[in-house]
Amino acid sequence: MDQLNLLRKSFTYCEHSLIACKDVKFAFKLAREAISSQKSKVVSSQEELENCVICLDDKSIDQFFLVESCTHRYCYSCVKQHVEVKLHSGVLPKCPHEGCGNELRIESCEKFLTPKFIEMMRQRLKEDSIPVTDKVYCPNPRCSTLMSTKKALRHPEIISTKLLNWKLRAMRSYIVPEI
Repeated sequence: MDQLNLLRKSFTYCEHSLIACKDVKFAFKLAREAISSQKSKVVSSQEELENCVICLDDKSIDQFFLVESCTHRYCYSCVKQHVEVKLHSGVLPKCPHEGCGNELRIESCEKFLTPKFIEMMRQRLKEDSIPVTDKVYCPNPRCSTLMSTKKALRHPEIISTKLLNWKLRAMRSYIVPEI
């Protein structure tokens, strides 16, 4: 009890209450989390803390990722999760700040991404560089890689003439005559 009273004094606010025996483990878990969150805010005067607006955690400045083109800052773990979710969704990741459309660069994301995700990001960049009207998928069921019709025409063994003709007909059907 003496240790508990000493520990209570170290918090800015502490309210005690009685709990059922079956909830003791849960209470200890909450207490540990509260203690660790209080300890993390006590840092040496040399280390500056910054708050991540995504997870709302206070972290040291060296744990933050800076989006170079817009200077928005987020902790590495939040940016990593953001980039991975976007890549899995087939979207090229951009700055998580609402309304900011600045793309994240591979070079800066290499600090926290695994090689698998770096390769996914390279692939998304390639796919994003192909104009919508030029996109065609490889007809090979084992491949189905996205490529431009220009690239496919350079490699006739990749794509059949029949498929290209179908693609060209489909593109022409989207053209609306001027009135």
